[in-house]
Amino acid sequence: KLDDVYKIVTLDDFDAFLRKVNDLTSRDACRIFQDAGIGDCQSWSNTSRYSISLQRAMWPELRSVIDAASGKTLTVGEQFHNRITGSAFVKKRQVNGATRYQIELPFGVWLDELDRITPPNAAANLTPNQCNTLIEPAGVSVQIVGQNVSFDIPVILRRGETDVQRSCFAESNGKRPIEVYTVGWLPGSQGEAAGKPFESSVDFQNTVFWSDTTSWRTAFRDRSLSTPNYVLVIPIQGNVQQLLTPTNLSAPAQVHDVRLLFKYRGASFAN
Repeated sequence: KLDDVYKIVTLDDFDAFLRKVNDLTSRDACRIFQDAGIGDCQSWSNTSRYSISLQRAMWPELRSVIDAASGKTLTVGEQFHNRITGSAFVKKRQVNGATRYQIELPFGVWLDELDRITPPNAAANLTPNQCNTLIEPAGVSVQIVGQNVSFDIPVILRRGETDVQRSCFAESNGKRPIEVYTVGWLPGSQGEAAGKPFESSVDFQNTVFWSDTTSWRTAFRDRSLSTPNYVLVIPIQGNVQQLLTPTNLSAPAQVHDVRLLFKYRGASFAN
């Protein structure tokens, strides 16, 4: 009500007013979604998880093969390791005035492709019947799956300016459109002044020895789960051979997969 605005005198009054607006907005969103047949308040507020495999996202066609030179079987994980440590993905960059080599794995998460990039044994929480899926606070984590990896590998996750979202409201043809949004710099920021494409990033330390209590980071909060311009970066100290420390010389360490875990919220609709 407009009267509530005129009653604001102190900062505490303003804080109470914002809480009231937030509460009313949340309840209205539930009512609007329920009237439109899109889930309910409970389904809107629940947090779900989704796991994405870079192995499957980047090379879904990989299968175990026989190596022509050695006659040994190369597993999918071994092929993934060989590819990401090859020249196509190891880049030389200038970082903070110093030269650094790093593995860069670009990938996209499109709503219509999520079944393809889900790890085989993961629960497929995100379905074509979910909309307005947004990343939660402390909602991003990275997990390295490998062999003989004896220490945590630092990782940086970047994403660009594009957000992709499935609308919760159907058009006249009954379909819910996929909408694309562009996120930009704050007005007056250094990024805007420099004319650089918008980008945000977050670093991870607990990747191999992953913990559900310590490995989650706040990143890309309230942005869409889906975007075409994620890049996972693994900085290399020295060279590729020094990326991993093998636990024994007869079995070198390898990265067989990189899995990204997201906590997100959204709404579900019946059809």
